[in-house]
Amino acid sequence: MRKRSGFTIIELLVVLIVGGILMAAAYRTIISQERSYRVYDAAVSTQQATRLSLQVLSAELREMSTEGADLAYANDDSITFRALRKLGFICELNKPLKQITVVRLGSEAFVGGANGDSVVVYVDGDTLTGSDDSWDLAQVSNASAATCTSVAGLAIASALVGGTQTLLKLNGAPHIDSVNIGAPVRSFDRVTYAVKQFGDTWYLARATAPDTMVPIIGPLAPPSRGGLVFTYYDTIGNTLTSLPLDSAARAAVHRIQVTVRGQKTTNAGTMQTYLDSLTTDIFIRGG
Repeated sequence: MRKRSGFTIIELLVVLIVGGILMAAAYRTIISQERSYRVYDAAVSTQQATRLSLQVLSAELREMSTEGADLAYANDDSITFRALRKLGFICELNKPLKQITVVRLGSEAFVGGANGDSVVVYVDGDTLTGSDDSWDLAQVSNASAATCTSVAGLAIASALVGGTQTLLKLNGAPHIDSVNIGAPVRSFDRVTYAVKQFGDTWYLARATAPDTMVPIIGPLAPPSRGGLVFTYYDTIGNTLTSLPLDSAARAAVHRIQVTVRGQKTTNAGTMQTYLDSLTTDIFIRGG
């Protein structure tokens, strides 16, 4: 009778020990990779948050003008201003009735009615000087299709290829007598930007009056760590330090320095906080 071959107890123990060593090594590798991923994710998140926040703020703030009191509130950690949206150029003008026909650029139409667009109309005044130029505030009470018929209006319409001609009836516009054919018309929203906490994370938040703040980009550092910092300068480079700025100081702002700092805390063996910051200077139109 033949004996059946098999493993001895010593061989089984060797296999178990070697297998245990290999499994422990594999586990350590997985843990190390997971920690490395957390570190990488934290670094990428903070970099993306700072860059995207700065891009959004730069695009919005560069549209501001010193001539129209666009800057409504200016503090070191929050800002409120008129964010310009739709754009058109006047091709017909009825000053007594406060009616303007504009060639609108872009796909979004001007809106009239009780919740009609808030707009600013460029007031040139004396065409030989720029010292009296300003922006006139108005509300669109009605918007309807129209056609430019004057020689000047047809020239503007033909120059703005793809534009849509719209008749706007305005409420307000107290200086419309000084408005000329060809003047730009911009709709705007009153927008506030600040850093706000939602849950456990701080975000760049935005509110369009009268709405509440909503998060748009994060994670950022809290205000105590400089998540969002605005610094204001006048035309000769002096820092405007009496914050929040009063109306006279806001009118004197020539440059806004914006610093955004991203922050994310992760557990990579030990709790670690990653920071990334960027700073840019934004020069105000007309300043």
